[in-house]
Parts: sequence; structure tokens; C-alpha cells
Amino acid sequence: MPREDFLNLSVAILLRGIHYKENYTCQWTGKDHWKPLQDRRPELAAYTVDFEHIFAESFQEAILNNLNTYDIFACTYPSPKKEPFLERYKPVDSLFIGEDDRFGYEHTQCRGFQAGLEMIKAYAKKHNKKYDMVMCTRSDIGYRENFLDHVPLDEERMLAYYQWKVIKEWLSQGACSDWTMRGCHDSVHLFPYKIISDVICAADQHANMPGHQESLHCLPALLDKSLVHYISHPDDHMWDGDGGLWVDRG
Repeated sequence: MPREDFLNLSVAILLRGIHYKENYTCQWTGKDHWKPLQDRRPELAAYTVDFEHIFAESFQEAILNNLNTYDIFACTYPSPKKEPFLERYKPVDSLFIGEDDRFGYEHTQCRGFQAGLEMIKAYAKKHNKKYDMVMCTRSDIGYRENFLDHVPLDEERMLAYYQWKVIKEWLSQGACSDWTMRGCHDSVHLFPYKIISDVICAADQHANMPGHQESLHCLPALLDKSLVHYISHPDDHMWDGDGGLWVDRG
């Protein structure tokens, strides 16, 4: 699909995850990530996640300024910056985990993602909205340039960036016995609205995978293969390569 055509589609944008948190410590430590928590070496000192630090301006310039029709939704956590967050994005619907548990899910990343999509689906039904695409993004990342310039836009399938090669531990857990069970980036998800129910089901499966409630790296592999468009080399990192993204580390 030409990028010019994408700009004229109606997009539901979900801002998810942490938008502000002080003294946050990233637990990703390379190979240590697969070790028990007590055996990991902290890779980074504590820092502050703040959507206003990098995300706000970069997302506005790279994404929002390049879309013609969109509604913003938010599924995040209460914080001292809740009101500034709402004022800036004016979501048509929002869910602050712990304050509003309308879907009854436990407080994990997988369930928060799932709740956000349920919220979009419920809003679309209630207000008879017709969305063409759904874009889900964390608000602790930055956009170096227009994300849409770097992806083959697809009206039929979810775009999935490879992150790692096959991880045998995930395969052995029985979630997926196919070679496509590979880790993919969970910073941004872009997919046609018509498969939102499939994505919700995949998120539910992901949430039930032992040890993977706090990530969404396996999500594309839990969808039918016909619904996923894999891009990038398995060893590439989106924020180091063609994706034009990076994680904000304070």
C-alpha cells in the first residue's frame, strides 16, 4: 500500500505502558535476562521514564503530523503527570490500570495491551466508528524519523520486526511449535483493525505463557502466519536499524 494512501486511512492509536515513573530500573541485561531475577546484573542505573522527555515531540512530528484521521486511546498507569498526559493527547477513551479495571485483567504488560485493544473495540462498536488500522506504541520510546517511511504498509497483516533468532525455551513451552516463534519488537504494533479480535486472542495466549506476562515479544508468532508480515533480519534491532526508533533511557 502506498504511504500516501495510508495517510488517508482512519487509525486508532493506543498509547500504552508507562508514561511517567521515577526511579525506574530496566531489567533487560542481555544474556542475563534469562537468568533468575536475583542473579541478574543491572544494566542501567535507575532513571525517570517521562513521556515529555523524548516521546511527545518526536511522536508528534514523526507520526501524528503525518496522519489525517486518527483517534487516540490510552492504557497506562496513574502518575503525577496523569493530567498533563491527558491534556496533551485528549484520548477519546482511557484506562489507568489500578484505578479503572473495567476488563478485570491482572496488572501485567500483556493484559494492559489486551485491555487497551478491548477498549478500542468497545468504543468503535458504541460510537459506530470505522477504523482501518490500529497503531499501538509505548510512550517511553523516541521516533528518530517517520516510522511510516521505513515499513511496507500492509492493509491485511500485522507488521512484525524480528528481534532475535529462534529461542528454544519459548518453543519448549508449547505456545507454538513452528519455526516462526521468534522474538519480535514490542515497542510498536501496526495492524489492520479487521484483525483486532485475532490480536486480542494472541495477547491472551501470550499472557498465559509462563514467564512472558511482562513482554509482547512472541505476539506475532501466536497469530495465524497469514496475518503477519515479518520484516527486518532476525538479528537487527529496530532502534539500531531501519525502524528509526530508540528506547528513551532518561
